[in-house]
Amino acid sequence: MIREAEENAAADKRKKEEADLRNDADQLLFGVKKSLNDLGGEVTESEKKEVEQACEALQKALDGKDLDEIRRRKEELEKAAQGVATKAYQKAQREYEAKNAQSGKDKKDDDNVVNADYEDLNK
Repeated sequence: MIREAEENAAADKRKKEEADLRNDADQLLFGVKKSLNDLGGEVTESEKKEVEQACEALQKALDGKDLDEIRRRKEELEKAAQGVATKAYQKAQREYEAKNAQSGKDKKDDDNVVNADYEDLNK
């Protein structure tokens, strides 16, 4: 039984690498498509077209068995999507700052704190 495990270790390693690669590629596709939808008009048509073409190429590679092709297409999509990822991050940062600015303004309006001096009478 141990001998069989040792003999199959290399095959198991390849299968794990393939599963990890396919999962990473699927997650990348999902994230990029979600970012494109969330950003809407903030992405130029040329950026959107380039990213969509890279998505289609990666999806087609995922339908096949060639792992080197999947790796190559995944890297191409990562490069194409860098600009979209930057814009998504900037949008999230603006929304976060706007939310914090608004909540900070609300806190100032609701503060009923009174600064006062006091004397300890138990001395």
